[in-house]
Amino acid sequence: ASFFSAGVDSFYTALKHKEELTALVYIHGFEVPLHDAGSERIGSGVRQAACQLGLPLIEVATDVREFSDLYVEFADYHGAALASVALLLAPWFRRIYVPATMTYATLAPLGSHPLIDPLWSTEEVELVHDGCEATRLDKLQAIESCEAARTRLHVCFRSSSDVYNCGECEKCLRTMVGLRVLGLTERFSSLPELNARSMEGVAKTSVPAALAFPNRRGTEWELYLHTLERAGRDPALARALRSALQRQPDAAPGPPPQLPQRARLPRVVARWRHHARRALRAVRRAAPGHALGAVEGAQSSLAGVIHVTGWAYCPGD
Repeated sequence: ASFFSAGVDSFYTALKHKEELTALVYIHGFEVPLHDAGSERIGSGVRQAACQLGLPLIEVATDVREFSDLYVEFADYHGAALASVALLLAPWFRRIYVPATMTYATLAPLGSHPLIDPLWSTEEVELVHDGCEATRLDKLQAIESCEAARTRLHVCFRSSSDVYNCGECEKCLRTMVGLRVLGLTERFSSLPELNARSMEGVAKTSVPAALAFPNRRGTEWELYLHTLERAGRDPALARALRSALQRQPDAAPGPPPQLPQRARLPRVVARWRHHARRALRAVRRAAPGHALGAVEGAQSSLAGVIHVTGWAYCPGD
């Protein structure tokens, strides 16, 4: 199986390993809170993408953000939360792929990392961090031939019942720029084209720290700029990218933010360890011969409570 959110990284991994995959796993409550307005719209798009790929979609719901964001930055623990879901599904899958965010050339401290994710493996399931060999431009080129990716690509962190991708957040703009650099904008219908307003948005973008480490080269935004400069084209976009990169600080990042409940973390961990043991016993009692969608067990962890909510098939399967 492979974790799947219909984003660039997850489409790349799903297509790369399509012949060996037996299912995709989508987690409600990870990128968009469970009860936000756009949650169902995004979930529907992910289901349709999995259907077009011809793979069953296991849907999992978790309160990971509501619980753990009080204690730990999401970027620091999202790999552990993914591992919790993988361990919950371990009786059914021997290997689960975790799509990579960064390349080997631009690795930085992050909750999901090629040196950390495999350490969550057990004798029942292997976690594989996949895709570090490819840049975002490489991945966009690789998925361009897939109709599901062209029509269902979802990269937006903002929740809205009206739009699938807002076209204004950093991740939307980063993907839109990549498509324009490759000349593939018209091929991907789920994202808007760069216009005068969005070009201004690119120039004013604050590149996330994980994508703009001081004194480092080769990050995604810099790669886009270097590609345009080498080709000598699209000077307007090149100017906007320079402006965005010049906004980044030269100094090393400051101390991490003080989260409101960090001091209570040791007591919380002890309490949830007790709940986790009880929940894991419930999961192990579930009959492995039953359909996964019927499993009533839940796994508790520092990420909160995780429920398997269903296993969706394409019509006609």
